[in-house]
Amino acid sequence: MHVSDEQVLAWFHEREKDSSSVIEAMRDVRDISNGDITVPMPEVDKTEQPAVANLIAEGIDQISMRVASRAPNLFCPAVNPRKETGVRSREYSEIRRMAILGWWQFNKMQRIHRRKARFLAAYGAAPTVIRPDFKNKVPRWQVRDPLGTYPSHTENYDDDAPGDVIFAFKKPLRWLKDMYPEAARSLWKGYDPSPSDMFQILEYVDCDEIIMVAVGAPNLESSSGQGYVHADGTMPVVNLERMVNRAGICTAVTPKRITLDRVMGQFNQLTGMYQAQAKLMALELIAVEKAVFPDMALIPNGPNVTPKLTAGRWIDGREGKINVIQNGQIQVVNQPINPASFQMQDRLEQHQRKGGAGPSSFSGEAPSNSRTGRSQEIITGEAVDFRIQEYQEQLAEALVQENERAILVAKAYFGRAKKTFYIMMKNAVGPVDYVPNEHFETTDTRVSYSMPGMDVNNAAVALGQRVGLGSMSRRSMMYHDPMVDDPEHEHDQILSEGLELATLTGIQQLASQGQIPPSDIAAIAMKVTEENKSLYVAIQEAQEEAQERQAEQVPADDPAAQPGIAVPGTGAESQGQIPQPPDDLSQVQQLLMGLRQPETASAGGTGPAPAPVSA
Repeated sequence: MHVSDEQVLAWFHEREKDSSSVIEAMRDVRDISNGDITVPMPEVDKTEQPAVANLIAEGIDQISMRVASRAPNLFCPAVNPRKETGVRSREYSEIRRMAILGWWQFNKMQRIHRRKARFLAAYGAAPTVIRPDFKNKVPRWQVRDPLGTYPSHTENYDDDAPGDVIFAFKKPLRWLKDMYPEAARSLWKGYDPSPSDMFQILEYVDCDEIIMVAVGAPNLESSSGQGYVHADGTMPVVNLERMVNRAGICTAVTPKRITLDRVMGQFNQLTGMYQAQAKLMALELIAVEKAVFPDMALIPNGPNVTPKLTAGRWIDGREGKINVIQNGQIQVVNQPINPASFQMQDRLEQHQRKGGAGPSSFSGEAPSNSRTGRSQEIITGEAVDFRIQEYQEQLAEALVQENERAILVAKAYFGRAKKTFYIMMKNAVGPVDYVPNEHFETTDTRVSYSMPGMDVNNAAVALGQRVGLGSMSRRSMMYHDPMVDDPEHEHDQILSEGLELATLTGIQQLASQGQIPPSDIAAIAMKVTEENKSLYVAIQEAQEEAQERQAEQVPADDPAAQPGIAVPGTGAESQGQIPQPPDDLSQVQQLLMGLRQPETASAGGTGPAPAPVSA
């Protein structure tokens, strides 16, 4: 459906009017959080800056930091879970998961989560739009200001995917002339425009197209928003850009905080309490100031007597002069500070903490009704854990919608482009190559937080308890532990360290028992400390050197054949050479060999030959 520029302006005015009260409440929270408000004091004809603790800003930061302290887990299901490799296989599902994690890493998703968590807690909405990044050929996440976001109405209030959305923001006239000179000439800019004048820019996004228009000076806008041509030919609304949305879906996602019937932040009910506390504090400061510099009255000594100061004015004591008074005396008018103001300020602070700003532990204070660290954790958990859980679940659901739109954007704009990422994120370390049109066979993803409702510190404690109870394996704990980026690598490291410790313990035991020569122990130590070799390599090289030494034969009187300080027989010495037998021993050997020969006639004998043995 083609949408005209005038229709965009008309829809903007309509939605702005419908959500005026919601936007006004958002502005109040924003101004208090930024410290941009003043306390009007009509009683004394002055204004004061708030001089009380900003519990709203503290609550926004504490809640959002706890929500975003842990990264969500991503799962991409396979089209055919039984197929190992190839099209529609588990291999392609893992490529999709790695590619999306690469997008998250490129977009610095952890920082985006922190900003979305702040918007969700403070304003009750965290709108995000997915755009194509033509330079890097990846989808780009962009968090938009909730105060300038006007989504269309949806049938289901909890639907985070509107049919269309209008983003409103302001830019100076200088920016318009630099970026869109033709449109700036056609726009009505008022009678005396300056380069710093701010103009409203509207960006409309739906499933068919993306439109950006500039709105002229407000005094020539018609009440209907349609506008008309000025006498000099300028328009109240001009088109800046219009492009086809090739993704085929509205790429904006607008998650909202769960309330009864409208968008509302967690701290909307606290703005009045904060202003009342700030006003009481301002009055108290004025009272203290008046106590330091009190009012003074000149009282006559009697009737029909007019007192006066001889100097004609009151002399400040710092001048070193004395005030002289005739017919009167000075009376100091003191007004004591009402202690009820202190009590009321404490009650207002307590009401703000109970109303949503957070427990006193957020400020580093120990609550008076707890005596142990564990009890303080329980009290803090009762106050914030379920809120954190709800926020994390909402952000996870919104991220599923954002992933779907990112996939469609990647396929529509960079479908044939091959992209490579090297990922270093939790549960994903290494390179990935993908082509959107080939590997993204489906847009289905699953995003979840392990143990939602817990921040990074409490999650680590809870995981350790489950391992101790035997209800969770150590490897499963590593997958959920936010401090472990690569569980497989961490598991290998634990095994390696265990084997290294066992090897070192065995070497120490053999050395203490004298079964390893000191020279071999020294060789191992030198290889580890001086040559920077691992323990395994050092032991292997020392073993080979010992084997070569023990296999070598040296003369018996050679120093290498002596054990030295080692225990004899433990392998510290080389083998001695076996000496040649003496001459006498050689003759004995010849005699023994002669005895083994058959009996023969002596030299020159004629005795009869032995008779044969009859059968």
